Amino acid sequence: MTELPRNPFRFGIIGRGSSPLQWRDMASRAEGYGYSTLLVPEHLDDPYSSLILMSTALEATTTLRVGSQVFCNDLHNPTLLARAIATLDVFYNGRTELGIGAGNRPMDVELAGLPFHSAGQRIEHLEVSVRGIKELFISQNQDAATSSRAPYSGKLAFPEIVQRPHPPIYMGGGGKKMLGVAARQANIIGITAKASAHGHLDINDMSPEVLREKLDWIRAAAGERFLSLELSMPILGVALTEQQLQLLNPILWRRYRPASQISLECHWNN
Repeated sequence: MTELPRNPFRFGIIGRGSSPLQWRDMASRAEGYGYSTLLVPEHLDDPYSSLILMSTALEATTTLRVGSQVFCNDLHNPTLLARAIATLDVFYNGRTELGIGAGNRPMDVELAGLPFHSAGQRIEHLEVSVRGIKELFISQNQDAATSSRAPYSGKLAFPEIVQRPHPPIYMGGGGKKMLGVAARQANIIGITAKASAHGHLDINDMSPEVLREKLDWIRAAAGERFLSLELSMPILGVALTEQQLQLLNPILWRRYRPASQISLECHWNN
């Protein structure tokens, strides 16, 4: 059996903000429950800026890592995005992660008045952007003292980041081309189902046999860096039987109810 990466096992949670108070509370509770990372989606039919949500969540916590899940590459200038992430990295003591993707929802770029390119073009653009972002992090911090203290010198002013050589980069996908780019460029790889041209995920694309094939794609593209990668998978739902729910209810009540006053909703199959 081929050896897999041996990074510490951790859990993240994906969240959206409906109000400033709710979002700060969610970040605080995620930290209290022991989650490693709070991940923020980027969709233009959501009302709030993902970067501002990330900053607010970082401000409301002390140990929780906060990342994007994920920025749509075609909506961002790579230099300005790298500079924003670097600022969060400095201000919040290295707790930021950069998730960036090719974008699989036409609506997101069309709402911004931009063309939605083919999947192949979007993935190629993404790899160019991520290479540039990584090079920018590394080159700007080779002379960080000068660049950060001389904003009018004609050089790009860039913060001296905490996480070296750069904040962890997350990229995810379900197809061979996208996973190949992630294997070459990312630190964290999200293995997902393939998406249709309209952004819908194929739930049949996550069988054990398919997952083994996707791991083989990642391993082949990553080469020697494979063992340093962190592999990630989304858990979109958990189904409990009635018997399991009866066993868990007292534990869940004791652990969460007194501190948070939240209601727990579980669904089970008979």
